[in-house]
Amino acid sequence: MAPSAEYRVESDGVAVITLSNPPVNALHPAVLKGLFDSLRRAHADPNVKAVVVTGSGKNFSAGFDINQFQKQSGGGGIDGNINGAICEVLEGGAKPTVAAIQGVALGGGLEVAMGCNARVGTPGCRLGLPELQLGIIPGFGGTQRLPRLVGLQQAIQMMLTSAPIGDKAGLKAGLLDAVVPQGELLAAAKRRALDIAGGVLPRLQSLQRTDRLEPYGEATAIIDFARAQAAKRARHLTHPQLCLDAIQEGVAKGGLAGLKKEGEAFAAAAALDTHKALVHIFFATRSTKKVSGVIDAGLQVTGVTDAGLKPRKVAAVAVLGGGLMGSGIATALALAGVKVLLKEVNQQFLDGGMSRIRANMASCGGMSRIRANMASRVKKGRMSCTGGMSRIRINMASRVKKGRMSCTGGMSRIRANMASRVKKGRMSQAAADAAMAKVTGTLDYSGFGGVDMVIEAVIEDIGLKQRIFADLEASCAPHAILATNTSTIDIELVGAKLKPATRERVVGAHFFSPAHVMPLLEIVRTRHTSKQVLLDTLELSSAIKKTPVVVGNCTGFAVNRVFFPYTMAACLLMDSGVNPYQIDAAIAGGFGMPMGPFRLSDLVGSDIGLHVGKNFVDSFPQRVYVSGIFPALVEAKRLGEKSGAGFYKFDAKRRASPDPAVEPFIRRSVESAGLLGKVFGGKPPKLSQQETIELLFFPVVNEGCRVIDEGIVDKPADLDVATVMAMGFPPYRGGLIFWADLVGAKHIVARLQQLAQQFAPAGLAGFFEPCEYLKAAAASGRRLSDGRAGAASKL
Repeated sequence: MAPSAEYRVESDGVAVITLSNPPVNALHPAVLKGLFDSLRRAHADPNVKAVVVTGSGKNFSAGFDINQFQKQSGGGGIDGNINGAICEVLEGGAKPTVAAIQGVALGGGLEVAMGCNARVGTPGCRLGLPELQLGIIPGFGGTQRLPRLVGLQQAIQMMLTSAPIGDKAGLKAGLLDAVVPQGELLAAAKRRALDIAGGVLPRLQSLQRTDRLEPYGEATAIIDFARAQAAKRARHLTHPQLCLDAIQEGVAKGGLAGLKKEGEAFAAAAALDTHKALVHIFFATRSTKKVSGVIDAGLQVTGVTDAGLKPRKVAAVAVLGGGLMGSGIATALALAGVKVLLKEVNQQFLDGGMSRIRANMASCGGMSRIRANMASRVKKGRMSCTGGMSRIRINMASRVKKGRMSCTGGMSRIRANMASRVKKGRMSQAAADAAMAKVTGTLDYSGFGGVDMVIEAVIEDIGLKQRIFADLEASCAPHAILATNTSTIDIELVGAKLKPATRERVVGAHFFSPAHVMPLLEIVRTRHTSKQVLLDTLELSSAIKKTPVVVGNCTGFAVNRVFFPYTMAACLLMDSGVNPYQIDAAIAGGFGMPMGPFRLSDLVGSDIGLHVGKNFVDSFPQRVYVSGIFPALVEAKRLGEKSGAGFYKFDAKRRASPDPAVEPFIRRSVESAGLLGKVFGGKPPKLSQQETIELLFFPVVNEGCRVIDEGIVDKPADLDVATVMAMGFPPYRGGLIFWADLVGAKHIVARLQQLAQQFAPAGLAGFFEPCEYLKAAAASGRRLSDGRAGAASKL
């Protein structure tokens, strides 16, 4: 059905205009044109007394059609003509207008509703202006009408946080004039429209109202405070300030002047790289399931010999290991209604895992909210920047005997996860009990014949994993998927001793810690993994609300491999005499990562960093830097947060502060490296913040280009999504490769070549030497995000 606005006149003289663009009635230009044409038609018809605007199906409108942002520059074609039409024929035409709101009225949808003379909602409707999430501001008058309907303070909060409100809050705030049952919505909206037309109720134009605005002095103080908060919490972002500019202009000079300023501010925001980056991430996130030559948007196999395959539902999953990662995976599954069989090696471990899962239920706050608030979690440092099982498994390994799973896992973890969610009011006790009822504990493989998938989450011991997979081959049904959550072991080795037919069912399911919170799932395909298994695993990712990225099998897969030069470059710079706290400040404060590399090391643990780093040293010896700092810290038991000190020292609440006690370790590492004399003539380099950022991130870009060139990822945009969701790369920079394109391949290559030459006397030219893919892009002017046509792929 083509986007449109349907028009009819009912017997009572009310013209009903229905916004129609399923499923959420996005405001495609054709819908807006149909709306305004229908309004002009109604105003010109003497038989029409009033107008009701509503949406087809279950929603009013979710806002402007975001696809237009990709098709047109300058904010998708939004301009002053739309605002002019809203003022002329929606808000100020000859006949009064009432919005009948069901479902969602978000962004431009709410702005259309606010342009009407009244609004009637239904229970459960959601109202909000989330435009700032895409790097723009409200462009259909929202910066002017919302403050005049709900007051300045609440309006600013709704716009800057992008948080919607429900029907009760909307009615209380004045955004809705009435709330009626769904079945009575149209009738109630028509009555109110006729009452306004007959003079029974006043006809109000939101743009002209001042009764809900705070006194000017108070309003100015509110705006000033909001500016300060936005500058503090979103220091790298310009568009929140542009939004406040438009609001302030309207408060000072009136609604019409505010509309003009809004148009200017919207155009300025739409021209920013931030807007382009956030729109890119929006679409890239939704395209990760489209794997070239394997599946299309509907998860159907295309262009291959077994065309027509469809994903099978994964209804029951066994999880091996009830440690931190295993219990998190079990929590995510149970929350999605998947039956879970949790296996541990003894009853104590099993009980512990179940309690932990109950705790996770409270702490995660609901998976849909987690995905929606991804950017917020990144900013607050809640996203792990190393991801995966590495630190969890090695921590467990240090606490247990060889061949045994986590001693703190099991059923108690599950129960604790659930209980925490209930405690925070994010899940009812009944819902938690229902989710927990999905989880069954076991100490053997007797129930494994009835599961559709197994996810192994035990310690990083190849011998143990191979024994487990042999047991799974004997215990599971022939269709069951056998997945490993390893982050450091070659998946081909995990399944190396299995029968050829069984190897087709082996796949990597690499969750990121904590598994019930982090939104990314790396699906790792081996040379043997069947397309059916791939499709089924993708289907499961959707069921548990994860964003999947299908990747090839290599050391570190995609995410951890791309970022291995990150910490190495930081250590190289520290061993060159640069203060590590200065480096952290440049990366966190200057670039926008959740934390700097040394603070991150303390979060992960220096022992984990040492272990994980060894995998990359073994796999890529020609382009690594090995610092002496981590062995020294581990030997001194300065492991970071868990030991109370690492690069930083930590108080009882785990708050970090610089620690003078680490200086002797750093000094010895600098002396041992010898970089000061070999590279810098005995004097520590004085680097600008930008030079520090480039030295750390350009090697990461270089490795990302290798991953693209080798076909480890299906498309460069997948790497953007992965780095944002798993590494905390600032979403407003669009992901690693998108950001690199903004910087320019030519500049990146020139800088890397300069660094390679500079560090050559220390034997470190290979660490910086740009790869062929990157050099080819620089020479041709091609974007890194274009990918490489015809490249051999590990997918």
